[in-house]
Amino acid sequence: NQFFAGYTHEELDWSRPVHAIFVDFKGDSMQLGMLISRLEERGEQYVFVAGPPLPGFNGGWHFSAVNDFEHPSEQGKLAPAWRDIRVWTRATYVCSVAADGSAALASRTAPDTPLPITSSFKLSNIYFTGGLMPHTLIANHILNDKPMSLVIAKHLELGSTFAVVGHGLDVLLACGMPAAADPPIAGFEAAVYPKQDRLLEISKVRKSPSAVCRSSAAADA
Repeated sequence: NQFFAGYTHEELDWSRPVHAIFVDFKGDSMQLGMLISRLEERGEQYVFVAGPPLPGFNGGWHFSAVNDFEHPSEQGKLAPAWRDIRVWTRATYVCSVAADGSAALASRTAPDTPLPITSSFKLSNIYFTGGLMPHTLIANHILNDKPMSLVIAKHLELGSTFAVVGHGLDVLLACGMPAAADPPIAGFEAAVYPKQDRLLEISKVRKSPSAVCRSSAAADA
C-alpha cells in the first residue's frame, strides 16, 4: 500500500498552479502512482477531487485496483516497480453545487460550505486516469448533470488544462451528455484506442492522427 493525501485546502497557494486528479475506487494503480510521483518530484501542488458523498467509513480515502492495468503487458514493461501496489488517495475536495446552482467545490473539512468555481478559484490542470474508475465516475457522478459534470464543464469554460490517460477520456466524453446539444468538449481533438472512433464522432471531437494528443483549446490544431 502507498498513501497519498495531497494538499489540504488550507495549504494551497492559489497564486500558483493547482493540479487536480479526479478519483474514485478501482483506478489503475500504475497510472495513478506514476502521475502522483511525477507531481511530487516537480514540487507541484496537487489535490484529489471526488464526487459526493465521500466515503464515510475511512476519512475520505479511495483505493485503486492492484495489477488491474489497462494494458498489462505494455505497462508491466514501462514501470514494473508499480506492480503489486495498491494506491490510496485522500480527497481534498468534493464536487458540489453553490446556492445559486453554479458549480462548486467543497473542502473535505467543510463539506457543507461549497466554494463557487471562478476565474480566481479554479483548478489549473485536471487529470483523469484509467482502469475501472472512469466507469464508476460516469455512472455515479457524471450522468444527468450531477455536480462533478458541472465542475468539469465549468473548468472547460474557464480554460483549465485537461489531461486524460486511457479510458479517462470516457469521463470527458460523458460530461454534459445527453442533455446538451453540443457536449462541453465538442470541437476538441483527442487520441483514442483502436475501434473507438465512433465515441469521438458522437461527441463531435476530432480524432488525433497520433497516439498522444496535445491541444489546449477547441480551436487548436
